[in-house]
Amino acid sequence: MRRNQVLAMLMIGALVVPTVVLADTSGSPNLTATAQGGQLVPGGETQVTVVLSNRGTVEESSNPQFNSEVTTAKGVKATLQSETDGITVRSATQSAGSIPDGGLAQVPFNVAVDQDLEPGTYRLPVEVKYRYTEEVDVSGDAANPSYDYDTDTETETVYVRLTVQDRARFEVVNASTDAPVGDSGPVSVTLENVGSETARDASVAVDASR
Repeated sequence: MRRNQVLAMLMIGALVVPTVVLADTSGSPNLTATAQGGQLVPGGETQVTVVLSNRGTVEESSNPQFNSEVTTAKGVKATLQSETDGITVRSATQSAGSIPDGGLAQVPFNVAVDQDLEPGTYRLPVEVKYRYTEEVDVSGDAANPSYDYDTDTETETVYVRLTVQDRARFEVVNASTDAPVGDSGPVSVTLENVGSETARDASVAVDASR
């Protein structure tokens, strides 16, 4: 009887095989932003290209083949915002797709600037949302591995710098002529430079409208 009990215990023990973690890889993307075409003009609207770059971080890597999985930002959406009176972002949220480690994506935005905005460099926030795989666990045995992907959603704010240029801007403050209606004659026009930059060698052309 005792021998049968021992055999039964051995058989039960053989059936209970613990799950063994074969590999564990964890990490995250790391997005930064810069601006191309960031030279803004008072009174104008400019297309600014925000360049999103990814330098992912691998925190633990038992299986390097999963490194790209944990460092890729997926379904990236970017929203350029303005915290400055006089700078208005005309474009809505833009999609940038997936950005792998070492990759980049270019996202265009239209930015308008008021005429009276002071020249200088302004810092604008970019809200970035994306998904990524935080951790990959490979368990089971080598012949029959099981994969567990732990995904997460991230929302973060990065910044770009845009420069508002100095430039001369003119307004007509007075215009007069002695010419009769329907006839031609000289016109006297007084202009004021309301911009922030001194104008040199300026010339004026008058276009008569009918």
